[in-house]
Amino acid sequence: MEICDNGDGTYDLTVGGESAETLDESDLDGMSPQQVVDATCEALNLLADF
Repeated sequence: MEICDNGDGTYDLTVGGESAETLDESDLDGMSPQQVVDATCEALNLLADF
């Protein structure tokens, strides 16, 4: 999973090499792009344990 800054206040979220969605700064809820990736990966790992 990665997040790329488009330089215009939007970010492309890629999961498994495929584009998942485009986020804007308000979607980050005050977190850095890296924090969003870390939190999303952690949530997906928790779901995979069930």
